[in-house]
Amino acid sequence: MIVAALCLLAAIASPYFTVIAMKQQEKVVVIDPSGTIVYSPLLAFSEAGELCAYQAKLACMALLQRNPAGPDNPDLLQKLYVKEARVQTEELIKSQSQYFTDKQIHQKVELSNIDVLATRKLKAKGGSYDSWIVRARGNLIRLGTFEGLPIEEPHTFSLDIEFIRNPDIAGNGLFPLLVTNIAYEEKAL
Repeated sequence: MIVAALCLLAAIASPYFTVIAMKQQEKVVVIDPSGTIVYSPLLAFSEAGELCAYQAKLACMALLQRNPAGPDNPDLLQKLYVKEARVQTEELIKSQSQYFTDKQIHQKVELSNIDVLATRKLKAKGGSYDSWIVRARGNLIRLGTFEGLPIEEPHTFSLDIEFIRNPDIAGNGLFPLLVTNIAYEEKAL
């Protein structure tokens, strides 16, 4: 009889405790190599706008800060962009490489605006992924020399970037988001 009463009490109380547990914000614990422990609330993917803006800034710098030999930081480009997106970046860089070489162009990025356009779920073979689409706009400062004379060629750019959550943070350079697709436009001023 006591066992039956305890089972009835557990059956009545379990939905209550389940709801309480589901309302609590998840926490994450990170221990860095120096032994520092960081305990913080876990944000939903759709709430991490600052992270997305920072990753968009890194993605722009990795792709657009270049010199006559190629990107200034090829390691960052390699770690931040997945294979399909790297193919797109290689095509863009290759299409402009002769121009950069002929004029000895060194290009720097000045971001003026980063907008999160959409968040969505993508279905893929390995499961589903949260996705962000971000538009970064700004200026490109191109400095170089042509026939011995210094040149400066300012341009504006717009870069649409699609990010997914990194499925293997430990193996992929520790970036929480990875670039899966880009759409790039630029105009001379």
